[in-house]
Amino acid sequence: MSNTKNTKQPIVQKVYTKTDESGYEVERKRAQKINFAKFQELLQRNVGKTFTKTFTTYTKELLRNYISSPNNSQDNLREISRFLCRYSMLYKKLLMYYPSMPLFYYNITQLNDFTKEIDSTKSIKNYQNLLKNFCKFELAKDSYSQMYMALRDGFTVWELYDSDKDGKIWMPLDVQYCRIYGKTQDNQWIVYFDAAYFDKNDNKNYIYGVNNDGVGTWSEQHIKGYEDYKNNGRDYEWYRLDPNSVFCLTACPDDEFYAPLPFFLPLFELILDDIDLQELINNRTALENYVLLVSKIPTVPNSENVDDFSLSLELVQQMQALIDEVVPELVGTAYSPMDLEMITFPKSNTTEANNELAQSVQNIFANAGASQLVISGGSSTNSVGLKHAIQNDISTCWVLVNKIESWYNHYIKNVLSDGYSFKIHKITWYNQEEYQSAMKDAATLGGSALDYLTSLMGNPYEAYCKLTFENAIGIKNLMIPLQTSFTQSNKKDSGGQIKNDDDLSDSGIETRDNDKNAGTSANN
Repeated sequence: MSNTKNTKQPIVQKVYTKTDESGYEVERKRAQKINFAKFQELLQRNVGKTFTKTFTTYTKELLRNYISSPNNSQDNLREISRFLCRYSMLYKKLLMYYPSMPLFYYNITQLNDFTKEIDSTKSIKNYQNLLKNFCKFELAKDSYSQMYMALRDGFTVWELYDSDKDGKIWMPLDVQYCRIYGKTQDNQWIVYFDAAYFDKNDNKNYIYGVNNDGVGTWSEQHIKGYEDYKNNGRDYEWYRLDPNSVFCLTACPDDEFYAPLPFFLPLFELILDDIDLQELINNRTALENYVLLVSKIPTVPNSENVDDFSLSLELVQQMQALIDEVVPELVGTAYSPMDLEMITFPKSNTTEANNELAQSVQNIFANAGASQLVISGGSSTNSVGLKHAIQNDISTCWVLVNKIESWYNHYIKNVLSDGYSFKIHKITWYNQEEYQSAMKDAATLGGSALDYLTSLMGNPYEAYCKLTFENAIGIKNLMIPLQTSFTQSNKKDSGGQIKNDDDLSDSGIETRDNDKNAGTSANN
């Protein structure tokens, strides 16, 4: 890599205190509702302000310094991760791999009390209301972004803005101002936010609106948290976010919650090596194709002066300027009174250079544990090995999917209605047909028909709507199959279509000529 420019110094982590939690209880209540006119204009950036940013170029030495003190360098390591997203397509594909794997098809099941009879009328009504509310989540799109950012930054925090009438929107919070404190009884992370965030630049617009117009402002918990901080001082700088409307997804083990780091951090040095190698190969290729054109300035014959040129330097410079305008790239020009030897750069072994680059990429995937064949087109053609590699990747992916599933169960229980189980199908782009076939076999043997339908349609709301609508209009009664020899069977017309003689083999022609099938059931 090139030398570091504007190198950032490690940021010392602040010691913060939590707000008073006495009397705080996680109550079952509706997620915060806001006026939809404001909901549509939710502020995430001041559009009236010009946004500019410069990026630091990172070296392996700087990376090692940050890794040696990760707790104090979390923000710097996340910046390196974001830098690699912009600079390395290989790293970006790694980050996209796991989030883009699941289809995020799901089902919601009612949990029953086996000691009581099911009130079918009440159950259907409650179930329909739940599905209608929950379908406002764009689960696949939101979960992809949440997983991607968790892998990139180590953890991600999102706040839910909910309108009963118009929908649900997730807004990401800046993790630089978020701290994980603990867990709720439902095993969800408790997150605190730094109120000092609103003192920076024009960030007060997020809680009071542009010019204090109150339009598009963030939720009430941020307004209250900031005002408590301004009124009571640093002891209230960090305020607790409501776990019912805030989702924190970590890519690290639970015991590392105090310093969640980018998931692929151990690969950063290898990726920087790969970038360096590509630059070296490109520079070497450019050097090998370089050509220097030298214009020798003639001197006056038999002159005793060493600088007695037969052309004026002004004319030489004018001609040189004309030459410079027409020569292509990688061609240099010069003029000299001396004879110059040609200097060439021998062609290197292109195959050897490509092998070095391929080995560098292979080393990255060997350490990442992800399938190179799927992500960047590896050389292996072993279908069995590929299948098991993908299964291994799915198991890694589902560590994050299970955390997403857990939060939605928490949300249903504490915000919507108790007594339901939310389950994401373990179905991906790679096992879709196999999984759907298994669900079909289970339904055929008396298992859940809704599991099968949701594995096809994505969610129970659409599956339920299609079933009830099609039954109501009787559309299945209108679907009459065409009558062919494959759907009609009798002694007169049974069997397949008679083939032309040109389509028969020699043995088939002999069978027809000798009427060998005359005694079969199809001809009786």
